Parts: sequence; structure tokens; C-alpha cells
Amino acid sequence: MSVRLVDLVEPGGEVTSGLVLRYRGFYLFGVEPKFQWTRRDDRWDLRYIGIGGHQDPGETWGETVAREAWEEAGCQIEVKSADVTYECLPDGQFRPLDLLWDEPVRPWFIWRDHFDLSARRGPGATAVPFLGLVFCAQAIPPLKPGAEIPALIGLSATQVVDTLE
Repeated sequence: MSVRLVDLVEPGGEVTSGLVLRYRGFYLFGVEPKFQWTRRDDRWDLRYIGIGGHQDPGETWGETVAREAWEEAGCQIEVKSADVTYECLPDGQFRPLDLLWDEPVRPWFIWRDHFDLSARRGPGATAVPFLGLVFCAQAIPPLKPGAEIPALIGLSATQVVDTLE
């Protein structure tokens, strides 16, 4: 059964984009700004984050991920349309999704989660349901992180899997 994007978004939910961004055989991630790092014993713990964000009015999703890559990684990208869109299930498995899609660039997979946005929306704010559209892209040099992300980190496929575990 075919499903539309609007049917996948929970009431009060938000839709966001993300990139599986490749560069010279590595997967690129942003390093969070230093104010979000935490100190543990004698070292700093920092996190890396995916590149992506919200769609601006009038943008296609392909334009959204291209803009986000420019703002965050300081690079242009070549977005690759997926043949099939997969849904990431809560148990980590993927299943093909018959997504009705009318844009030139199809997402590789979608994910769902709930995020506590009380820091942004104030105390008492409830968790917001998110639906993420993840696209595949190749970074085109040069790369220069933007104002939102102070640095980029390139990880091999093995490193990505190791850090997830």
C-alpha cells in the first residue's frame, strides 16, 4: 500500500532532513559546538552529529539538503536519488516503504523519534515527534565548516559502526 509523507507525520510532529554524506571514502559528520561538550575526568567528551535540518518554505527536499550541506559543511553536494525508500523500524531493522514521492530526489530512508525540545521551547514543553528524511550525497570539495558546526570529522564505515555500538 502506498503512503504519502504527510500520512507518516504524527500530529504536532516535525519533518527534518539528514545526509549520509560521503567524501573520499569517509562518512562526514559535524562536531558539536564546544558549549555542548562535557568534561569527564581529565578529558572532553564531544559528540558528532549528522548534517541536515529543516526545510525552508518553497524548497524541495533536494534543495534543503544542499542548503544544509552548504551551511554546515561549507560544501556543495551531489545528491543521489534512492531507488527505494526504507523505513527504519524501532528495533533497528529496515523495511521497504512504498512512499508516494513527486520530487526528483528520493530519500534513502526515514526514521522516527521523539525529542525533548524544552531547552528551545521552554520548561514544560513536551517531547516532539520527528520524522527524518535521510538522503545520500557526495561532498564536492572544498569543505569549510560553517557557523553552525565548528569542525567536520570523517569516519570510515568501521568507525561509524564501532561508535554506534
